[in-house]
Amino acid sequence: MIFLLFLWELPQNILGIFIWFYFRSKIQKYEKLHNRLFFQTPNFGISLGSFIFWSQTDNVIIMIQSNNKEHEFGHSVQSLFFGPLYLIIIGLPSILRVIYGSLYFSHKKEKWLNYYKGYPENWADTLGMKYY
Repeated sequence: MIFLLFLWELPQNILGIFIWFYFRSKIQKYEKLHNRLFFQTPNFGISLGSFIFWSQTDNVIIMIQSNNKEHEFGHSVQSLFFGPLYLIIIGLPSILRVIYGSLYFSHKKEKWLNYYKGYPENWADTLGMKYY
């Protein structure tokens, strides 16, 4: 069953392996929960299939919320829903929000506080609180 889920989320899992490999020296701790690998990082969060990277520290663009671990798990649940379409349906809008936040910061010199208020971030919060 776990192997079939890994295949269902294969594009995300491949990217997750690359992210893990690239940032492995910066990972502060890791654990396995809910058949997922959670990696605590210094200042970024991303959920890619079985690989969940989360942080308790803000980055330059986005103020990390206190439940970032649960939020990223919510994205993981979205990944289970959408499988190979996750990167298009969830990943692309999420990355566009990051890009907007970056442009907002460079223009206004302050963090965009609405990152978590729109799709797909608000849905990830809801799923994370429900299933984590």
